[in-house]
Amino acid sequence: MAKPAEAQFATAIQRFEQNDLRGAEALFKDLLRKNPKSAASWQFLGLIAQQRGQHRKALELLDRAIALNPQDPAAHSNRAHLLTTLGQPEDALASLERALALRPDLAQLQCNRGNILNALGRATDALESFDAAIAAEPGLAEAHSNRANTLATLGRAEAALASYTQAIARNPQYVEALYNRANFLSALHRPAEAIRDYDRALALQPDFAEAWCNRGNALQAQKIF
Repeated sequence: MAKPAEAQFATAIQRFEQNDLRGAEALFKDLLRKNPKSAASWQFLGLIAQQRGQHRKALELLDRAIALNPQDPAAHSNRAHLLTTLGQPEDALASLERALALRPDLAQLQCNRGNILNALGRATDALESFDAAIAAEPGLAEAHSNRANTLATLGRAEAALASYTQAIARNPQYVEALYNRANFLSALHRPAEAIRDYDRALALQPDFAEAWCNRGNALQAQKIF
């Protein structure tokens, strides 16, 4: 049987996942009254503050969690995400590097690192991170898609298309990858192929306004009215 604190912590996480932020916050605060050194509880309070848009408060809470348990890669990763939201990509990268030092095998961390590097204009370094993510988890569609975006930025058109195809093969319902491949095909003056991808994306997400607009541009490029 779970100990009372463990059961309460599990309930608090469940409330958080159900977006019952008030209920989750009350439970985590109660846990901290009993054990002020619960790094995980401080971290979840930080995530709750972030979801409420209280970014500076969230950063303070995450820093408190990390001070109590600097060996938790999730805390460093969450801090990196928050700093990205705050428009501090260099600081975000430093936090993510700390997370990766603890768990270099986590593909999602490598993928997130690549996204930050792209935001910093370091596309070649970003490509290395996406390659590392794919090596760690070949089925991670997001890494293939982001790799494709990076290759497109670097002007490597055929390699970019191959990576988009890999992303979609791993997740045929990946609307973002279908849309990005469609846009890239349009830029390559291949409207017929682009229209097929727009149609697939719109079948999955019919209210995707930008896809409808760009599909119209591709139709116009084909002179189909």
